[in-house]
Amino acid sequence: MKFLAALLPFFMTVVGRIVAAFGLTAITYVGFDVLIGQFKDKIQEWVSLIPEAMLQLFYMSGGGVVLNILFGMMTFIVTFKGMSKLTTVLGRK
Repeated sequence: MKFLAALLPFFMTVVGRIVAAFGLTAITYVGFDVLIGQFKDKIQEWVSLIPEAMLQLFYMSGGGVVLNILFGMMTFIVTFKGMSKLTTVLGRK
């Protein structure tokens, strides 16, 4: 029983670090989701102002693919940085 009582502070710090890391990751993800949503809304607003012929030319030249790659890249970077923060918080002694 004394052994478990001695390990309790260690478990509390580990659990605290895990909860803090997941909280940091969740806040980062939610903030990024809001930011990307606003960015997509602005792009849709700008696209609606472009003449239809130019918009078709944009899509035929691969503009839609470029936008998909851009959004995928931003999502990857934020996820990667969030996971690296998670591992550094959990890996600290």
